[in-house]
Amino acid sequence: MSIIPKDSIEQIPEFDFHVSGVCNFMNLIAKGLQNPKARVPFDARSKLLGDRSTYIGASAATGCLYKAYMDVFEKKPINSKQVFVFERGHQLEEMIRKGLNGLGYRELASVSHYNAKYKKCVIHQEEVQGMGDFEFIKAHIDFVFVNSQELVIKEIKSSASIPTQPYLSHVYQALIQMWLLKEKYPDRKVRASVVYHNWDTGDSEDYPIEYNITLLNTALNNALNLWTAFFEQNIPAPERQLYCSKCSHKNTCPALCLQSDNDLPQDLLVLVGRLADFKSAEKTMKKLKDNFLQLMMSSGLQRAKIGEYLLEVCNGTNGSKYLKIT
Repeated sequence: MSIIPKDSIEQIPEFDFHVSGVCNFMNLIAKGLQNPKARVPFDARSKLLGDRSTYIGASAATGCLYKAYMDVFEKKPINSKQVFVFERGHQLEEMIRKGLNGLGYRELASVSHYNAKYKKCVIHQEEVQGMGDFEFIKAHIDFVFVNSQELVIKEIKSSASIPTQPYLSHVYQALIQMWLLKEKYPDRKVRASVVYHNWDTGDSEDYPIEYNITLLNTALNNALNLWTAFFEQNIPAPERQLYCSKCSHKNTCPALCLQSDNDLPQDLLVLVGRLADFKSAEKTMKKLKDNFLQLMMSSGLQRAKIGEYLLEVCNGTNGSKYLKIT
């Protein structure tokens, strides 16, 4: 299989990669959202993922295979926080669809529906499936921009913090998507990027993914191992990831349970360190507030303004006093 190297591809001007706070792609989405006529296009297609035990998703085979297996066969109940997190990702895609509509993009059901008379075309959730020995792999690609010569994949990630480089699991996912898309549409050039967007700050980064046959083979081998585990009902060994602290299976994970502190994944150690820092800062803050409270009471002050902060002596329970800072 051959994917045209990036430097030989005629670039679509709207998708020049630019990273400086807000990437060029999300800047364009913001412009589209300012169009008062922008709307989320109607789509009658079902975008349900179906029975995840009957295929291997491109995202499932790119990280910890233990988690991917357990998510299918021993799925944990989803709490309200997780519902909000999942919905945030969904709403980000809907916001992008609306922005693209405001920019004049026509949303197609599939790349196969492309018509040259439409100058700006995009597909949301293009489904692609492997062939032959890899028929068990399936991907639902967030966005595919299409013209007569080129397909541009945009894999969208809602993130509380923007990474300095794309996570390896997301690189694997994008490579599988590129491979599947090229197999399905061999006459078109293919390229991809992963877009990270922070809802809270509005920051974003757009990382191009270079085609790498070695990494692709690793991702495909992971997919094959996971598919074999599905078929044999054999739980794969866990592998440390950056998201271990957020995994719903961390309490029963063999890689995390009954281990010493030195064996914990780095992200957990960092969180423990931050928690210790917060506790130390909390003690310092309490001492400072007590000192300010005593000073204000001895001076007969009920209120004091320091810079932009207002300090107030308030009545607590049982005649006690406390300091309120706003």
